[in-house]
Amino acid sequence: MTTQVAFEFKWLNPLGISVALFLLSSAINILTPIAGSFLLHRYGPFSPQTSQYFVFSAKAEEAWLGKPPAELVKEMPSLRQLYLVLIDFTEAFMLGFGVLLVGLTWFGLRTGQEWALWTILAGHVAMLAIYWGLALIPFMRQYGFSYMEILHPFAAIPTVLVPIATVLAWVGLRTGG
Repeated sequence: MTTQVAFEFKWLNPLGISVALFLLSSAINILTPIAGSFLLHRYGPFSPQTSQYFVFSAKAEEAWLGKPPAELVKEMPSLRQLYLVLIDFTEAFMLGFGVLLVGLTWFGLRTGQEWALWTILAGHVAMLAIYWGLALIPFMRQYGFSYMEILHPFAAIPTVLVPIATVLAWVGLRTGG
């Protein structure tokens, strides 16, 4: 009969720091859609309280769509509702992703389960690959915008945190914490 050594989780070691970073990334995926839904449904995408754009920036979208977004909505009011529905769909998936990440991080990675690390990493890589590779970089290249002109911190932060958290988790799992 073999006995397993009890895994002891500590916050101040590589695995603990990794768990904190993954939870922070998860919080961004949870809080962004909650705040976004509230603000968009409360104030709408086109009001004095918002920035007059759909996704990137008013300048970027005027280059993309040929007219300022506010002008397009005046010409076609139903465009505002389409925008809200598409944002709600996106935010629903983002919120679900964040909740799943919390569960994988807290109940899997925090307890020393290596499979949880690879599952968390696969989810982030898939999300970030589509975001950067299929959406943002092609848009920036086609219309000549820098990332700072269309800043989206809810993707930039996980782009920085995930590699750091992954390396720390891998080290922590190899060294027992």
